[in-house]
Amino acid sequence: MVNEVLQTTSYYGLNAGSAYDSYDNGFWIWKADTALGCGSAKKIPYMPGFGGIWVVLLPNNMVYYFFSDSAEYSFSDTAKELNKIGSFCYFVRRPSATSVVPEDAVTSL
Repeated sequence: MVNEVLQTTSYYGLNAGSAYDSYDNGFWIWKADTALGCGSAKKIPYMPGFGGIWVVLLPNNMVYYFFSDSAEYSFSDTAKELNKIGSFCYFVRRPSATSVVPEDAVTSL
């Protein structure tokens, strides 16, 4: 489950009625390759909350969060700027021992 959300598997969640968004395990997944100019698929998981609270798990191990009360709920412009710091297009998040949750740990809750 954790690896799916962090986009380290080939599963990208359920179609969410948009060409750019899917949904998996409480996270929305933004198909960002077109907006970022990537030559291959780049998926970015995020959690939107009520009233403009957002948490975005960006590549390069960046976490971006913001709180908004101005009815502006998009993070794509910010992602484009952060992409300039270190290109998200070439970063591949790989599963690691610290990011894998054993199945029995999830089912025992």
